[in-house]
Amino acid sequence: MDWLFWTSDNQQLTGNLKIKGKNQETGQDFVSKGKIINKEKSIKDLPKKYKPSPLNDNNSFNAAKKHEFTPTSIASTSITFTESGMWELEVLVNEKVIGIMQVFVKDSEAGIHYLKN
Repeated sequence: MDWLFWTSDNQQLTGNLKIKGKNQETGQDFVSKGKIINKEKSIKDLPKKYKPSPLNDNNSFNAAKKHEFTPTSIASTSITFTESGMWELEVLVNEKVIGIMQVFVKDSEAGIHYLKN
């Protein structure tokens, strides 16, 4: 899974990424780690219909809307969801929580599904 990062307080996010996931129904959990790297240029080759929305507080989100709305750093993690259901993901950069999100994971016989642009 690739994670895109926008500037925060006029600084590029870099360092260690940690994703803590927990299945809300069973309590099953995982931790995945990655390294956030700077991009020399903003990432502008996102799909045209993709509407990026940073995972952060409303004040930062509203401030980000006024500026160039492209990510400036990226990290990759390997995540295996061992069970279907609702998972809560806590996103930490350098051991500081920057956001929490929920994802619904569904069992699928076909394997990987790709989102259409």
